[in-house]
Amino acid sequence: MIINSFNLIDGINGLSGSTVVLISLTLGAWFYVADRMEMTILALSLAGATIGFLKYNFTPSRIFMGDTGSLFLGATCSVLIIQFCRNARQSACREIRISFCTGSGDRYYDPTAV
Repeated sequence: MIINSFNLIDGINGLSGSTVVLISLTLGAWFYVADRMEMTILALSLAGATIGFLKYNFTPSRIFMGDTGSLFLGATCSVLIIQFCRNARQSACREIRISFCTGSGDRYYDPTAV
């Protein structure tokens, strides 16, 4: 579902790329704080490559991403999000995870506790 949504929003110049930059920078910062360096490198290199692409993708766009590029970015963002959800429960950064998941800073609400 996430993968194809990047393909759908690729029709507007810069929308898919800027969404990927936002997601990958946010998750890259979280992985850095959580001491997951392999995922930090993946997230930040994805953000850097997409920022380089965005230079040529804003109006007037000289290149476009296409199906292959948008599906690759969607798949990579999906991997980052799955790793975030998988490791959020064991993380030492409980406050960051709670504020990231709920949008608030409520320290007593744990969305992963069942």
